[in-house]
Amino acid sequence: MAGNSNNRLMMGWWNREQSLDADGKLYSATVPYLVYGPDDEDDVLAYAYTAVPKTMEDLDLDRITVTDRLGDRCWKISVEYPHKERNDTDQQQQQEPEFAFSISAGSKHVTHSIRTVGNYAPPGETAPDYGGAINVNEKGEAAGVDIVSSTFSFTEKHFYDNSHITNTFKRNVANLVGKVNSSTFRGWEAGELLFVGADGSRKGNTSKDRWEVTFRYRVSMNRTGVTVGNISITDTVKGWDYLWVRYENTVSQKTLTKKIASAHLEQVYIYASFSVLN
Repeated sequence: MAGNSNNRLMMGWWNREQSLDADGKLYSATVPYLVYGPDDEDDVLAYAYTAVPKTMEDLDLDRITVTDRLGDRCWKISVEYPHKERNDTDQQQQQEPEFAFSISAGSKHVTHSIRTVGNYAPPGETAPDYGGAINVNEKGEAAGVDIVSSTFSFTEKHFYDNSHITNTFKRNVANLVGKVNSSTFRGWEAGELLFVGADGSRKGNTSKDRWEVTFRYRVSMNRTGVTVGNISITDTVKGWDYLWVRYENTVSQKTLTKKIASAHLEQVYIYASFSVLN
């Protein structure tokens, strides 16, 4: 059995593999051993785990493999110490997130102007007042116009130990997609960030290899002092809230027009804490 006091371990120098980095430090190593005494592979591995060194210089033990049976109770094993990049936990923990952002021109459809500069008509006539409505048709409906607006998005790439990427973590991240920050996050005020998703990947085949997870956000900045027609919005218009207006018919210079009767500010996204995205 694995606990048998007659079990013995002997380092084998045949086929030993090791390499140095550019600084002359041990980069990786694979060391063969002979194990005498255990009855089967399970006992070999259990005993070897207690007997072989857990580190070699600054490399950590990663894998023990039974490679051959040489006799009734004689076994050959291989002990692997992968290169430092995959084992330097302190260095990995200090790895800072990576950030990227994109600011570009987008399109926004508006049906009312910020202000009417002027209304003009032929001599002797007076132009109807549409109350800021743009491209009003014969039915008095404002067709509006597309204008250029700013779009702002950014990403963050974080690095996590394999043990951090649990099903609970994935569920928590998935639950935040389509939600808006409920408190200040990354310097953005509550209501300005919309979380739109994440991408995760992990390269390598050891338990020390880390996950790269990229979080994606869109930005819409809060506004104050907003007016719609002659209506003042007294509350802060949060970036991802929805402001809409109700119209009613009116007549100006014998022309049917629409005027803004009321304005309504709606919360259409759930607000949530983004703390899990740190």
